[in-house]
Amino acid sequence: MVTYENGEKANDIKSYRFCPTVAKMDPQAEATHGISMEQLRGEPTFESKAVEIRDTLAQANSLMGYNLRFDLKMLQAEYCTAGVEPLALAGVAIIDPFFIWDAQRRKCKGERRKLVNAHQVFLGEPMENAHNAAADIIATAHVYNAMVEDFHLAGLDGAAIDRMYRGNKIDFEGKFVRNPQGEVVFNFGQHKGMAVVDPSFKSYLDWMVSRGDFFPDARRIAELARKFSTDKDTFNATIGDSHRQHVLA
Repeated sequence: MVTYENGEKANDIKSYRFCPTVAKMDPQAEATHGISMEQLRGEPTFESKAVEIRDTLAQANSLMGYNLRFDLKMLQAEYCTAGVEPLALAGVAIIDPFFIWDAQRRKCKGERRKLVNAHQVFLGEPMENAHNAAADIIATAHVYNAMVEDFHLAGLDGAAIDRMYRGNKIDFEGKFVRNPQGEVVFNFGQHKGMAVVDPSFKSYLDWMVSRGDFFPDARRIAELARKFSTDKDTFNATIGDSHRQHVLA
């Protein structure tokens, strides 16, 4: 984790290591990141640092990471497991070079888009020390800077870039989107494409609200859809025009 202010790095990279609460680490995970269970013995638990990390991230106007959706979902799940209030993403711009690349080159089917691939494509050289936290942070910043030039994004702030690339998602993960008629519809599962304001979806919305692996903003939208299941106008007025409703979290 590193902080930038006005485009300049404001502090050194800060990395955390935590002692897992599981008895055994997945061998494939260990092979990927090169950190063994033995190396983590004696490190603090995530729970002991959860509030510190949450409060640090809460100060940000923008969060950047490569395929950041995966990282944030993992963090939110860890907060739920620890019984700690999760990240509040109200008003935070999400800048993800992975999704910028995806949006700009949707027609390039089969193109691999891992961070190492982005480093090669946009910087013209192989990435060193992939899956090392500090190396990934530095590589992501360099890839993003190259994308800004390549895709003519100079002059846009984080909020503008966030709006440009988030698509029609209402919540952070895109479990809810707006259809061409402006209605909020499900974007996953058996009811994909169907308007959420419908009394017949009460049990489905109950299930969503009860699941800790959905982001808080998605659960909040589900709560509102359940509450105003026969009043579409009030539901739409409550959701408002904000495109990603993590402001409701």
